[in-house]
Amino acid sequence: MDVFDNGNGDIWGRGKSRDKLMKLPINHTFSWGADELFIPAIYYNDSTVVMDVCTHFSVSDMHVFLQKWNLERRLSLKTHEDYEEMEADNPACKNFAADLCLDGQPLTSRMIACILWYPVEFLQTEAQKAGETGDAWGNDADAEKLMAAYGCDRTLCWHFERLHFRWKQPPARTPQEISLTLRAREISITTDYFTTDASQTFPREIKTTHPMTGQEYVLTLYGCEQLRQSFDGIGEKGVCYPECIQTLSYGVSPEIEKNVLYVCDQSQGDSPRNKEPDEPENDGTSSSDACAGKDGPTAVFLAGTSPIPGRHMAYSALHFTPVKEVRWRITFHIRTVEDMEICISL
Repeated sequence: MDVFDNGNGDIWGRGKSRDKLMKLPINHTFSWGADELFIPAIYYNDSTVVMDVCTHFSVSDMHVFLQKWNLERRLSLKTHEDYEEMEADNPACKNFAADLCLDGQPLTSRMIACILWYPVEFLQTEAQKAGETGDAWGNDADAEKLMAAYGCDRTLCWHFERLHFRWKQPPARTPQEISLTLRAREISITTDYFTTDASQTFPREIKTTHPMTGQEYVLTLYGCEQLRQSFDGIGEKGVCYPECIQTLSYGVSPEIEKNVLYVCDQSQGDSPRNKEPDEPENDGTSSSDACAGKDGPTAVFLAGTSPIPGRHMAYSALHFTPVKEVRWRITFHIRTVEDMEICISL
């Protein structure tokens, strides 16, 4: 199989401007958590390095997933928790990030893409369940190329991940050693909920437990406040933005990294909408009621930090009318397997 570098083009090498990469066979299989991964080869030139990583999963696991998450249920997802649960259940979610060194030279990660392949019998069965033809459930042409090139077992489902890197220094002409660090994708798990409004007495405490370690954490809520976020000068002309938010100040004990525990508004908030022809441009003082109306194309979210050491800030979703009460969710971002480093001598 030929692999091409399109510069800033498609990661699978499609397009008119193509530079064929040299192939260096690896053929290394290893276990990571419950998965078995296979690295067939790397491809490189003076600017680019491409690595393919192949992971298989069983047809029966995919059948079980689709039985629980049928098409009707997948199309009716509404809450963050729905998406979290579906993603955690999906055996095809094998995405990861990686750091790569060749002969001790660290490379710069540029792009990552994944593609799935399913046995024909599996696709036909699922198409029949959905009342569709098998053609509607076909595999991607690039997935077929990968299956043929790497001789993958066609009785299994496959997840292919292609990683693009750039050399930081002059490239090694014929790499002799690979050092690869794998970092599993994070999944989100919501553990608890609480509600705030400005009439409540603060401080108050909320307890929650880490879903993997069992460690108990105490969130101390210091107060909430209704604010207006103006989009004057930064918003698109002719668009009316929801500007009303509630802010929450809180601390966590024992301390935990901010990117591991999140406090988020459970609601989706309001979406921007186009202004009516006779509606004045927002001057930062107009009533939020003047902006109330139909949904727009994209919701707006805010994030920030507290100026007080040891405290964090959470922002509710934006609304066109003042936010009197917010239902927050406490969410942990976790990895189900530890990072892994492997070294391969060529």
